[in-house]
Amino acid sequence: MNNVSRIGRYARRTACALLAAGIAVCLAGHLSVSAQTGGAADAPSGEPGDWEDLQAFFDTRIGDQLDANLVAGAAVTLVQDGKIVFARGYGLANVVNEEPVAAGQTLFRIGSMTELFTWTAVMQLVQLGRLDLDADINTYLDFEIPAAFDRPVTLRDLMSHSAGFEDRLVGMYADTPDDLVPASQWLQENLPARVRPPGEASSYSAYGAALAGYIVERTSGMPFAAYVEANILQPLDMTQSSMRQPLPARLDRHRSAGYTSAGGVFIPHPPEVTQAAPAAAMSATATDMAHFMIAHLQNGRFGSRRFLSDDTARLMHSPLFQPDPRIMAYAYGFQTMERNGQTVLYHTGDSTYFHSQLMLLPEADTGLFVVFNSADSSLLRDDLLAAFLDHFFPGAAQPAVATAGFDAQAVDLAGDYQSNRHAYTTADKIAGPMLTAPIWKIRTECNTLLVTDPRRGEVRRFLETAPLLFQEEDGQDRLAFRADERGEIALAFLESQPAFALERLAWYEHTDFQLSVLGMTLLVFLTAPLIGLLLRKRSASQGASFQPGLAIAAIWTVTALMVVSAVFMAGMLVVVSRLVGSLGTDPGVTVLLDRLLLLPLIIGILTFVAVALVVPAWRSCGWRFVGRVYYSLLVGAALAFAWILTYWNLLKLW
Repeated sequence: MNNVSRIGRYARRTACALLAAGIAVCLAGHLSVSAQTGGAADAPSGEPGDWEDLQAFFDTRIGDQLDANLVAGAAVTLVQDGKIVFARGYGLANVVNEEPVAAGQTLFRIGSMTELFTWTAVMQLVQLGRLDLDADINTYLDFEIPAAFDRPVTLRDLMSHSAGFEDRLVGMYADTPDDLVPASQWLQENLPARVRPPGEASSYSAYGAALAGYIVERTSGMPFAAYVEANILQPLDMTQSSMRQPLPARLDRHRSAGYTSAGGVFIPHPPEVTQAAPAAAMSATATDMAHFMIAHLQNGRFGSRRFLSDDTARLMHSPLFQPDPRIMAYAYGFQTMERNGQTVLYHTGDSTYFHSQLMLLPEADTGLFVVFNSADSSLLRDDLLAAFLDHFFPGAAQPAVATAGFDAQAVDLAGDYQSNRHAYTTADKIAGPMLTAPIWKIRTECNTLLVTDPRRGEVRRFLETAPLLFQEEDGQDRLAFRADERGEIALAFLESQPAFALERLAWYEHTDFQLSVLGMTLLVFLTAPLIGLLLRKRSASQGASFQPGLAIAAIWTVTALMVVSAVFMAGMLVVVSRLVGSLGTDPGVTVLLDRLLLLPLIIGILTFVAVALVVPAWRSCGWRFVGRVYYSLLVGAALAFAWILTYWNLLKLW
């Protein structure tokens, strides 16, 4: 959810006017890097020469990022050889109170990085023989995942996000912790459709992670948050972390607020309340996350304690799912990449207002965690980690060398592609292009593939190094294509984005085509009142009159159709604005959307009636030729609008 428009994001927080005066005073404190510490770990402690410019590197880069991008605060921690080498807070955790970030005290929401704790819990129960990675997950549930594609979903599928679930966004969040429903109830009421065979492609699924957490809960006999506390947090001395909603009072007072900004003023937001707690509910300090990294780098050992056996930890870090054998694989919950000759295990965490990443370099026994507490900082996180690797672990990248024969198949690769992380069968589909599944445009130029990255809005250049395999011309990213059973290019896999695949869109699915159809439809609808008045005036001046019956019915039908369509479109603008503004976390959208979806049913009925009246209008109505043509044009526009509604699952015909 990194590439969302800011439309509507700030309008919904009217309280910012009351806070503006106090916040403006606090900005000066934000603009300089905080040197506050959360304990002894907040100062660099590496051996001289090992990380001699480490503090200068982070102070300069993070300080510049906060200042240039109006980000309230951040924290970073680095571990090596079983020790915390560096931990530091920057900026402010609470702008109103001018409370600085402290690496050992300030809790940040870490988003989907929470899943690493969920997958670790799964592997603990696998180690005990209580879970089987290859068993049908229905074995462990008190409800059933419907059969599909002649293959059950397994824990391996969940851990690599390749179970084949569509993505669901609406209904994922609650207003308050009191509004949360039991996990079993929510999982059954929000069961997503299975839209592809397990093991075909990864597509990030918070539902899948929540399902795994529920399996841990049922298998262990403990509430999931309590299981994580007893079996992961306590053994790792992660005393300043929790996935409870709300946080315990002793921790909540040290929680960083999440921020947006408008007009140079920071706007604080309350914590998100998610139904998919095993996927996104963890709050932790930077130093607690250092303990988690140390334990994984040491294959399950933290000091004298073990929370995974050596063999289980090594399995968890090993390849699990590889969509193309020429690019890096998904591990057991960890994503992997190769940069500067280093194999990297990592996981990102994105919520509405927090962006984080954990990165392990097993060969160097090094781990890095970074988190920002303001919206739109995901690119800052990515840039910081790339700069860290290039600075402290430089290596010569293999230059891309183009192969012959590219021009012959270029036409087969060019097109519009969309992330497969979106809804396919529900009205949630409308949120995909704006939130979780933006459009990637792939074009060709001579022997180069031009890929428009919607996250940054920039064009990246790739050269073909093997059949259907491309390497970034000035980088290390790779892009692989896969053909379907007909030999046509259907999927693309970007190594730097392993949590989703890119699906090639058909011509009628292109955004430009859909918007053109919608625009022409609305234009016809908007001209109807004016054209109707002109035709009536002309008929009156020539002594003609409308015949009763079918003519009147046709007029009232298209009039009602346009009115209902206008109300529906206005309502959808509100829904989309609230979805985009909250990154899908506004639970009130669910109720509003459910009510709005009654209108497409009325639109469908009116469209059917309007179509049925076309022939009678031409045969027996008292309209002149122009009137009949224009009525037919209105009906055509209504059919086009109905097709748009059907495509986006807003109108169900069955």
